[in-house]
Amino acid sequence: MEQEQIIKDAQFLRAVVNAGSVTKEDKKELTRIANGLELKVANASCKSCWIDLAVLCWQKLQDTQKEVLTGGGVEDSKEKGRWGVRPGLDVYFLGQRVNECTITDALAENLLAKGFPRKFLVENEGGN
Repeated sequence: MEQEQIIKDAQFLRAVVNAGSVTKEDKKELTRIANGLELKVANASCKSCWIDLAVLCWQKLQDTQKEVLTGGGVEDSKEKGRWGVRPGLDVYFLGQRVNECTITDALAENLLAKGFPRKFLVENEGGN
């Protein structure tokens, strides 16, 4: 995979997960990315299965292309942010999906204000 395409794919995956929905075009793009990573959607007629596939693709890209993602700025905001989540966390809280792909400082603060258990968040050293 070319570095530019890896970064573009990672940004697309993050956008899909944050949107919480997929279009026909998104499904085609997810299928292309998943095939390249040797992943498949569990149930093509299930909306949440497509979102789950996007998360799986994101995680596999992180595992296999960490240097490219960090160098391309896709991970930079995560490393500088105040908040992260415990590794492997992937839950819904009050209708909001919370995982490594979706967490931002603003989301973390909002979740904490609404009673999200702090034990699932990690406060990064040197964060904003």
